[in-house]
Amino acid sequence: MARGGRLGFHQLSWTARAVEDYYNKNRDRRDWETPFEFAEWMYQDTQTETYTRINYMIARGVDPMFAVQTMRKPDVSMWFPYRSVLIAAGVLTE
Repeated sequence: MARGGRLGFHQLSWTARAVEDYYNKNRDRRDWETPFEFAEWMYQDTQTETYTRINYMIARGVDPMFAVQTMRKPDVSMWFPYRSVLIAAGVLTE
């Protein structure tokens, strides 16, 4: 990353409208009989996606605590760690 560059992190999110649209478009194909079955799927999918993102970073040598921190900021704001933090966490190498 060039000096002066920034790398930002935030949580993933779905708006209520996007969740509703996804449910309506996929309920027949996925055999969700109720919104509660969709909620069960969404909960499991969210856990899988979170695991996948954190595992991806850790498998590449990123500090596990840093990987967890990247999931902390709400989607409406960004976390821009200093270059020294990115290097210490193994995100950047010199």
